[in-house]
Amino acid sequence: MIIAFSKEQGIERRKIGDEEIVERLMLSLVNEGAKILEEGIASKASDIDMVI
Repeated sequence: MIIAFSKEQGIERRKIGDEEIVERLMLSLVNEGAKILEEGIASKASDIDMVI
């Protein structure tokens, strides 16, 4: 169903490699860490390192 929908929408599907998946996950963690600092939930970056 997803493949058929992609074709209808003209979306080209591709294989996503392990390295790209890891990179995307790591960047998500970095962004969350920045938000935690910005919102004042953590007072310094090393506090976030302890959680991860």
